[in-house]
Amino acid sequence: MACRACCGSDILPTALIRRHLHSCMIMQNYYTPEICVGPTESNPQVDVFDEYDWTLYDPEGDVYWHGDYPTGAPPAIETGFRADIGIGGTSHTSYFNQAVVGLRKKITWRDNNDSTAPILSNRAPYRGAPESSDQYRRSYTLLLHGSESQWIGSVVFSDDHVETVDTFHPLAAPYLDEAVGRQLADNIFDAESSGGHAGSDAFLTMIRSVGGPSVMTDCQETLR
Repeated sequence: MACRACCGSDILPTALIRRHLHSCMIMQNYYTPEICVGPTESNPQVDVFDEYDWTLYDPEGDVYWHGDYPTGAPPAIETGFRADIGIGGTSHTSYFNQAVVGLRKKITWRDNNDSTAPILSNRAPYRGAPESSDQYRRSYTLLLHGSESQWIGSVVFSDDHVETVDTFHPLAAPYLDEAVGRQLADNIFDAESSGGHAGSDAFLTMIRSVGGPSVMTDCQETLR
């Protein structure tokens, strides 16, 4: 049960949220809170969570990470690791991950050594917005690497290889659309497939809330 934030048939819908995924991994000492914030981070809403409490781990009480709560309704005010880059939000991570939902959870979140499946990346403009939009031009993510007028980011794939790309449609990551039955170019930061949030295309994002196995709300980053 220690990893129910990202796997298992008994997964709680709220455990799909980005903050719980990270907090679970930190509790198990896979990495530290400091690792979650990139060295080039420029958004003032992103900061290291330096109050992580490992003593909260209580399997008998069904608490597996800082910010977890026993099966049932969440508290009125949630505490712990945060991942919200929207207006008024706070994030303790700089990065996007593949949404743990729908076919993405079933197919991608596995030890399958798939060189075409992106699972982690630098943040990008909201849903891979076009270059002419404010969502692109005023995005903090343009300040992470290279020129301040063009997005450049690193993408980690399921086989552990990393690519530095300047496009939201990397050649290494096509997807098979369920409706048309053929491979299509994939905006890896948007849920484009006919399956939507439950689909199989890449959707690297930061999830704010989850309403069910295929219903979720992603964060729209505050602009600079």
